[in-house]
Amino acid sequence: MKRLLVKWAPLAAAVACTLGLATAVRAQDGPGTKVVLGMSGWTGFAPLTLADKAGIFKKNGLDVEIKLIPQKDRHFALASKSIQCAATTVETHVAWNANGVPIVQIFQTDKSYGADGLAVRDGIKGFADLRGKTIGVDAPGTALTSAWPGC
Repeated sequence: MKRLLVKWAPLAAAVACTLGLATAVRAQDGPGTKVVLGMSGWTGFAPLTLADKAGIFKKNGLDVEIKLIPQKDRHFALASKSIQCAATTVETHVAWNANGVPIVQIFQTDKSYGADGLAVRDGIKGFADLRGKTIGVDAPGTALTSAWPGC
């Protein structure tokens, strides 16, 4: 039972925060407020897609459009005001803010407990086998590149 609660806690938190955001936006701007959300297809952002598909945003007065934008480009979309929200990792938010994109983090969608993975080709059996190999990542400074220095 405890394991099940830990597994679903991030989804419940994301939906609760989304409902809180929706209520605040509805009270401020009225029903049907248009919000464009930039995110990637990373599984940690799945609660946002679920909230959209389940009609939770609409039920709470938001007209949310989800745009799939690579992490390396989301800060440009925020700075240009082509999106109002961006789903990103905490260290990326800090880097964007430090580089002049005036944004505020409003909630955490999930928390990693080591469930991230690395897909490799045949012949790679451990970290030592990665030495000298090329690893595909989104962009310098993203969560993936900061997790694999020296490879």
